[in-house]
Amino acid sequence: MPAEMTVVQDIGAPKPEDIKMKIKMEVNAPWAWNKEARKPSNGRAGSRSVEEYIAMGYTAAPLDKHLIDFIGKYAEKGDKIPGCVAECIEICQINALLKLEDLRKLSRRCWLGEYFPANVALSFESALQSPELLYFFKKLDEVDKKKPWANTFHFSYSMESMESTCATYGILSALLLTMNVGSFGAIEIEEWGAFESGVAMERCNGTSLFRWSSGRPGETVEECITALSAETERWFIVANFGASLFLILTLLLSSWLYIAFGIPGADRTRPDEVQAVVARLSGEFATLNVLFIISVALSLTGILQLTQIKSKHAARPRPCR
Repeated sequence: MPAEMTVVQDIGAPKPEDIKMKIKMEVNAPWAWNKEARKPSNGRAGSRSVEEYIAMGYTAAPLDKHLIDFIGKYAEKGDKIPGCVAECIEICQINALLKLEDLRKLSRRCWLGEYFPANVALSFESALQSPELLYFFKKLDEVDKKKPWANTFHFSYSMESMESTCATYGILSALLLTMNVGSFGAIEIEEWGAFESGVAMERCNGTSLFRWSSGRPGETVEECITALSAETERWFIVANFGASLFLILTLLLSSWLYIAFGIPGADRTRPDEVQAVVARLSGEFATLNVLFIISVALSLTGILQLTQIKSKHAARPRPCR
């Protein structure tokens, strides 16, 4: 049989009724709501009131106009109630939140209910995510992050703009690469003969608007045609091969950068983490812009050479009337 259990009652333990009465008395105590009846705080610096700071010799810094207008719009309406405008301004002064940007940074780090009454904190956080204030902060960031032309090509250097630029460069590079690689197979042997008897003949005998000569003295038309055909073939191969090479490099670099922006796993709601990633990859991004400009120039040159070879006649000057 199981052993009998002996229950011993602690006679000196407080009764549940006494605990409830004690909590009720402390909630209704005068120091719970009366600020003047509070005892002086000996806690951390942020737990003191403005009056205590002034008594210690501190000076309350003035708040920015945008922050005051924000508090006046979204704080509780009325005086001497929790979450009123005066209390929110005092909380901002105690915690050195002097600008609206400081309040936004704090909301990204923690919940504002740790500093403000819950209802006011919810109103503040909802308002900070509104389209009106997001547009205001975007314009403010553009003014603060504007850099010289030589360093940034007038890009805002935000992660979103850099990612969209990499995606755009990758798509354009793939399209141009297809065109330049296809240019090699677009020219047949018979078309070189047609070029020499058509465009090259007209440019060498002077009937074309763009007359060409190798500059050698006593050069005949046949020698001029041979030299022009060799020069055109050389530029055609160099331009299309160079364009294909640079376009491949641009395509690979843009794809790598697009992936690299997501590898660190930066929280995009925290500006310090975003700027760390942007600063680390800014050199590679500038290199990508240079490669893209060079590849586009070479690609257009190769396509121009293809158009010239494919043409049956050269541009001719208009007769005078």
